[in-house]
Amino acid sequence: MTQAGGPEVERVATVRSLDLLDTPAEERFDRIVDLARRIFDVPYAAVNLIDADRQWSKAASGLPFAQELPLSRSFCATTVTDEGALVVPDARADARFRDNPATVEDPGVRFYAGQPLAVDGARVGALCLVDQQPRQLTDDQLELLEELGRWAESELTRSADMRQAAEVQRRLLPSTAPEVVGLDVAGRCVQSRGVGGDFYDWMDADGQLNVVLADVMGKGLSAAIQAAGVRATLRTTMRFNTMETALRKSSRSIAEDLDGAGAFVTAFLARVDGRDGQVEYVDAGHGLGFVLEAEGAFRRLKDTQPPLGIDPDHPWHSRRTVLGPGDALVAVSDGYLDFITSEAEARAALEELGRESVSAEQIAENFISWAVDRVPLDDVSVLVVRRAA
Repeated sequence: MTQAGGPEVERVATVRSLDLLDTPAEERFDRIVDLARRIFDVPYAAVNLIDADRQWSKAASGLPFAQELPLSRSFCATTVTDEGALVVPDARADARFRDNPATVEDPGVRFYAGQPLAVDGARVGALCLVDQQPRQLTDDQLELLEELGRWAESELTRSADMRQAAEVQRRLLPSTAPEVVGLDVAGRCVQSRGVGGDFYDWMDADGQLNVVLADVMGKGLSAAIQAAGVRATLRTTMRFNTMETALRKSSRSIAEDLDGAGAFVTAFLARVDGRDGQVEYVDAGHGLGFVLEAEGAFRRLKDTQPPLGIDPDHPWHSRRTVLGPGDALVAVSDGYLDFITSEAEARAALEELGRESVSAEQIAENFISWAVDRVPLDDVSVLVVRRAA
């Protein structure tokens, strides 16, 4: 089936752009194949993706087929080249498949039905049914297979949309740090579903450094869209206002959007002066900002002000602290609360992560690696501003 170029190259590129090859099982696809196997009373059903030289099963239910097969053993590789569903009543009687190793060897395929699956007009794989006995499908059954195929296609399309959204969100995060005298800044963000509501940002403010770490309630694409709007609003208002005024203006600006989505946003904002270590900060319902002192001690920046989206006219007030030489201002998102349930645990973990770290980059990497190793259920982000020693 492989062609020298053109449509086949584009088709394979679409398959790979889904970022589903060689990924773990997902319930959204498992549900489809489990249902298909029960409805059609077959021993095997699968959602198979057809790569350049292999078939890879994103979801399978029933017979112990290998998750990856060469195209020479794949019936679905033919399905993606046909106009509609491919139905093979008895593979032994079909010249295309009677010598296929899957027919003449284990598992001894006799019946096969495959519904092609397309994303952006490119056929990327098939929802298939397999039986070890010859059989036919009625018109009603073919219609039902097509319906299940549309369900699978919608999940594949959602994967493509999420991938594109993840790329957009990645580009919204700052890629380079501003040069602010006496300060070193770094951040990391890992979204639990590829996209989500966490973000961080920083910008030069007349020789000082403005930083933000925020968390939009929720996960996935909806939270990501809200986060993009909140980030743009805060970036604009913080440039020309005090933090207190910036929060009030931002809150009023996004109030309608947050109310419509039933969402709120926790945020930690700070303005840091590297010359004397002065820090002005506002904690809007976040509660996860602290200072790691150069000697390894931990100092939490407690506050009790509400998040954005609760009261758009709330008068947020800033607080102050000081970074000594080598101290680091750190803010994390609430994804870390999946692993840390008390302040004593937080103190031990955070002091360990910050100990002997000589740059903001190293501290941020320590924090995010620690969280990722524990497989977070929520988005996890960290923002670090370190004063030069």
